[in-house]
Amino acid sequence: KQKTAYEIYQCDWSSDVCSSDLSSHALESEIGNALSAVVRIEQREARSDRWGGRLTQGGTDYGIMLEGPLGHQTGIQVSARNSFSQYYLKAFNVPVLPTYRDLQFRLHTRFKHNSDLLITGIGGWDSYALNSQGRSSDALLYNIGYIPQGTVQAQMAGVRYRYFTSRQQFIVQASVDNTINKAQKYKNNSGLFNDLNLNYSSNELKQYFKIQHVFTPHQYFKFITGINTTQSNLYLKVWQRQLNALFLPDTFYSESTVPVRQWSCFAKLYAVVLNNRLHSEFFVRSDYWNVSSIQNPFQILSPSVKLTFKSSHQINLQGSYEINHQMPPAISLLYNRALNSSAAVKPVQSQQTQLLLEYQKSTQFSSKLSVFYKVYNFYPMLALDSISYANALASYVSVSNQPFSQDSKGRAYGIQWFAQYRLKNGFYGQVNINYIRSLFSNLIKPGVLSPSVWDPGFFSTLSCGRIWGKGWQWGLRCRYSSGTPYSPFDLNASSRQAQWDLYQRGVYDFSLVNSKRLPGFYQDRKSTRLNSSHTDISRMP
Repeated sequence: KQKTAYEIYQCDWSSDVCSSDLSSHALESEIGNALSAVVRIEQREARSDRWGGRLTQGGTDYGIMLEGPLGHQTGIQVSARNSFSQYYLKAFNVPVLPTYRDLQFRLHTRFKHNSDLLITGIGGWDSYALNSQGRSSDALLYNIGYIPQGTVQAQMAGVRYRYFTSRQQFIVQASVDNTINKAQKYKNNSGLFNDLNLNYSSNELKQYFKIQHVFTPHQYFKFITGINTTQSNLYLKVWQRQLNALFLPDTFYSESTVPVRQWSCFAKLYAVVLNNRLHSEFFVRSDYWNVSSIQNPFQILSPSVKLTFKSSHQINLQGSYEINHQMPPAISLLYNRALNSSAAVKPVQSQQTQLLLEYQKSTQFSSKLSVFYKVYNFYPMLALDSISYANALASYVSVSNQPFSQDSKGRAYGIQWFAQYRLKNGFYGQVNINYIRSLFSNLIKPGVLSPSVWDPGFFSTLSCGRIWGKGWQWGLRCRYSSGTPYSPFDLNASSRQAQWDLYQRGVYDFSLVNSKRLPGFYQDRKSTRLNSSHTDISRMP
């Protein structure tokens, strides 16, 4: 899910980010239309003493950043990046050559001591071209044969005003973002009008507004209430050549527009009791969408509860339960409108339970063990392929470019363990072990849950190192991940000449949807460093 510009920033992590937080359970009440997880990133403040800047060159891009004060209470930061990875990817004969450029700014001003104003924005201009002049190989010819070329543009801007008193905080927030996606595909990549096989264009313009009030009557109690609204205008225009059920040439054209309006109200309570040993959070959110078949907002309630019990100074036990709702993807709504589908639309629902055990010994060692179980209802089911949206592939343009119903159900569960040993006596280490499954139902295999395209299985990382002497450092990082699932090709349908002449690729056998897995991936990396000089050795079997 792509949130508004003010809530999620896409930035240079090494320099512009002050803090980031991934919430995958007990989501914040003011964030609506989110199903599984929300990332909140805060940009750092611009320097206030004088103007400064920085020129950077990384492995894939170069950039510039300027920051400084505009008076005693105002600071501004502007940065931009441009990629050059397309040049050396071309040297490695990679079939798709991506190019990206982005620009962001942040202006923060304080009014006296009890209010401030933040204005921020970001723009991204991405394109992907085919390496049609690369060295001839089976892999290159196959990939450039079916992958289109296109551009993706995203511009976002937001403003936030806050007013503080000793016990209260008022927040007014507004933002607008616009995403444009275009793609074309020509037969043999000729670029000739008569060889055009696909011309795709979509646009999503979104306006967001929120009012929030925070009341803290006591250090152990806090109340949060608010309302927000989102207005989105969705647009799709697509023309493409295709084959009908008899594998005869045909064309498809559609142009559709869907206005989506969402209103939400929310309330949240923080309470700390039992001598600061039990921390509790309760919230509920009610949503309304104009495109939903459920028009009563009290029938779309998203409650959540999270309890954290501190059994000692070293051990915390946390449990949470929540229900969340999210509308189906914009592209799905557009295709339903374009093809005059009569299927009723309702929000997708998820229910999640999670337990977390946390242990921390002083500042040197910490460990977390968590388990979760999640159930999905009313998940999109693709009408033409008879598979769940969770099992669909994007094909470099969009996911779910067909009408849908909401007959798919799913579940996800997993266990995660994390441990960290901070620097002591020159040693440090970190280990992360995860086992997660994600399964969904499909019309083509009734009663059977198949792995989703993001079903990760087992994955883990191990990092350790030693620091000694005058600047000497040695480190080791190992990573393993089980293979991702995929659907095999239908050999009979794929062998038809008409199929290859038009699509230049095979047809998936969705009766065996995601029944195969790629081999597991392993990598280890050793590094030795002396002050600013270092060597790295990586191995991937």
